[in-house]
Parts: sequence; C-alpha cells; structure tokens
Amino acid sequence: MPLAPQIIFDVVTKSVAVMFDRDLVTLEGPFASRTEAMAAAMEECAKRGWLSADRAGRSEK
Repeated sequence: MPLAPQIIFDVVTKSVAVMFDRDLVTLEGPFASRTEAMAAAMEECAKRGWLSADRAGRSEK
C-alpha cells in the first residue's frame, strides 16, 4: 500500500504543513481558508510526485 501525504492546516498562522515519509514542507501562506490551503498543499504534493496517479487525477477534477 503506497504512503499518502499528511496535510495539517494551522488555523492560527493560516499556514499548512505537508509531511510525506520523512520530508516536511511548510507552506507559509497566509491562506484565506482551509480549502485554499488544502488546494495549495495538494498542488505541492503533485509537484513533488507524492501523489499516486488516482489521487492526482481526482484533485484536477
């Protein structure tokens, strides 16, 4: 079973952290909403190749 990235939105700083395996990336933001932050996190995961093909396809729909 492939690993999936973990995405955590910080409501205080309006930033988002993405963890995959042992890599941690923080997107500082501030993001206007959780939805905007999650979209940015998914885009970052796709850029880094951290999403499986089926997940990447769903995020583009």
